Amino acid sequence: MSSDNPALLIIDVQQGLAEASLGLRNNPQAEDNMSALLSLWRRQRLPVLGEMT
Repeated sequence: MSSDNPALLIIDVQQGLAEASLGLRNNPQAEDNMSALLSLWRRQRLPVLGEMT
C-alpha cells in the first residue's frame, strides 16, 4: 500500500448510531474519533471524500 496519495473516506454513519433498538454500542466514542480524524485531515489539507456536513 502506497501512502503517496492519502485520502479520508467517511461513510455516512449517522444511521443507527443512536438507535436504541440496536442495543448497546461497542464504540461510544465513534463520533468524537471521526471528528478528530476529520479535523486532523483538514489541517493537513489532505483530500476528504464523501463528507456529509
